[in-house]
Amino acid sequence: ETARVVSFVVTREGSTRGAVSVDYIVEGINALPGVDFEATNGTLRWAHGDGSPKSFEVQVLKTDGYDTGRFARKLRAKLVGTSRADGEVGTDGGAEVRLCYREVSGICVDPARQEMVVTIVDVDAVPGTIVVDKADLDPEVQYPVDQSEGSVTIFISRTGGDDLPLTVEYETVETADQARACVNVSLGDCEFFPVSGVLSWADGDMSTRNISIGIRNGVMRKAFETFKFRISGVVRDTIEFCSGFGVQYQAGEDVAVTETDLFCTDAIASEVTVTIRETGSAGYLQFDSYSWPLVVSD
Repeated sequence: ETARVVSFVVTREGSTRGAVSVDYIVEGINALPGVDFEATNGTLRWAHGDGSPKSFEVQVLKTDGYDTGRFARKLRAKLVGTSRADGEVGTDGGAEVRLCYREVSGICVDPARQEMVVTIVDVDAVPGTIVVDKADLDPEVQYPVDQSEGSVTIFISRTGGDDLPLTVEYETVETADQARACVNVSLGDCEFFPVSGVLSWADGDMSTRNISIGIRNGVMRKAFETFKFRISGVVRDTIEFCSGFGVQYQAGEDVAVTETDLFCTDAIASEVTVTIRETGSAGYLQFDSYSWPLVVSD
């Protein structure tokens, strides 16, 4: 949206015989005229013998802040002709308007086509990130759990912003010579039941997620055994457009392409350590008495 202006170039190819003209219109697909761009229309004209490219511009409007659900807004520039009996589209003067056969990210590769779709990307979006709660604490105190409790619950939060949808994958991971996952082993040889999956946040969603992990209550090899809970993701895997492109055309050929990287490389990674404590590993608490039961007189 900081481009301010989008230029469209239309070329005349194959013949320059006779005078020809074609109308063009610019309309919103989900972009709003007067809000995201200035609607425009007009006519491009070529004289007899004229094969030079013609162009027109569309003003892109910078919006203040981010509107939920409107990260990528599309507009369409279209050459308007008359449909012929053979299914082709003609213009005044007999020129033929060609359809868009090839696309890259919704934008026609060859500018001499009937339609071009432009995506306006909002640079004000703040997607934030996803973190596992307590990840900033020392591993020993992140998620301790007594094996007799049977499970441990991990909390995952979105922080720093709620713009755009975000998705992460989660999994439990064994650590060397520590707690073993109850997969393809006998229950007597493992300490926790592994989990994996996907967590998603919608645009504008900052609610907390939680994952429960089963703990087996049995004989442990050590008094304390650990495993990891991990999340990972990349913002570009969630949103359709993670960058803005500026393409300059000259005589129908692109001569310069610039890319504004918004969130394409923003990685999401967070993990915590779960410490399983064997029942009694922290000692026992009891009343001390020389004789049991304790009897006192009034």
